[in-house]
Amino acid sequence: MDDIDHTQIDLEITDLLEQLNLCLEKIGRRIDESPQARSEVIRVMKEAARRTSQQRSTRVLMAAENARVYHKLEKTVAELDDYISETDRKMIAYANVLVEGIEELKKNREESIMLFNDLMINIRDIGKERNLLELRKKIVNVNQWLNDRTVDDETMKEGS
Repeated sequence: MDDIDHTQIDLEITDLLEQLNLCLEKIGRRIDESPQARSEVIRVMKEAARRTSQQRSTRVLMAAENARVYHKLEKTVAELDDYISETDRKMIAYANVLVEGIEELKKNREESIMLFNDLMINIRDIGKERNLLELRKKIVNVNQWLNDRTVDDETMKEGS
């Protein structure tokens, strides 16, 4: 009779382990899909605990096993929560660095546009100054020509 009891218990344990394996697969998928994974894990574990408590012959054994697995899962979920929080913190920090970089680029772009505009104004001013210098030189040349001509005309009048 001992062999029958052990065989029955082994079958029940195997069945429960298969159910637990399915639950663990569900938990893994939920953790990947949802930020509320911890509450989902707890719900699944309560459901597994309820199912196991309905089986009389393995109630004590399965309760201890479920408690062990539950605590292990709880620890794993806590570690995952910590990992997700750390990852979120790093992503936020990285996003902040990117935003600061973008702001710096915008600032540099604005400064370069202002410098370019100043350069263009200076180039126009240099062009205007060069034109003014050329005009002044022409005016000086015309005045010199007029002075030379006036002197020549006066010299010619005096000589006549």
